Amino acid sequence: MPDDATGWPRAGMLASGALVWGITMAVSLAVSLEISIGGLTSHRTALTLLYFVGGLVAFPPAVLIARALSGKKAVEVRFAAAFFCLCAATISITAGLFAALYWTFFAHWSEAFLSIAWIQQTTVTIIAALYQFAAVGLRFFFPVGFVALFVVSILLAKRMR
Repeated sequence: MPDDATGWPRAGMLASGALVWGITMAVSLAVSLEISIGGLTSHRTALTLLYFVGGLVAFPPAVLIARALSGKKAVEVRFAAAFFCLCAATISITAGLFAALYWTFFAHWSEAFLSIAWIQQTTVTIIAALYQFAAVGLRFFFPVGFVALFVVSILLAKRMR
């Protein structure tokens, strides 16, 4: 489905692109797990769902922000905007979801809600989760996710005229 006359993506393209991007991120995780540890993890299903949802949720805002940033500029600018926005949104949203899940695991050991200790514990837990995702989780976007990012950014740059 082509973009409308203004160059903004249609809802159908955003929805189908989100689904494909989510599946691609899940495949990226699966391939990376196979390459690195032979797929041996008891958390494979949960991780696959996390990366799928991260990609699914990240795609629409990334495309819209890339379009807003690049406008009708040269294809190189549109490519850079798509590449940066899709990369940043996918990593940020997936890391944020990971941090939320991480926090829910430790939440029942926390102090009373909104107490100073609770705020400190929650802050430290979320920071630790984001660090852990950066140290361990980012590698699962390679090699498939990076190649897909490059290809999808080219396609989006051509489409955002």
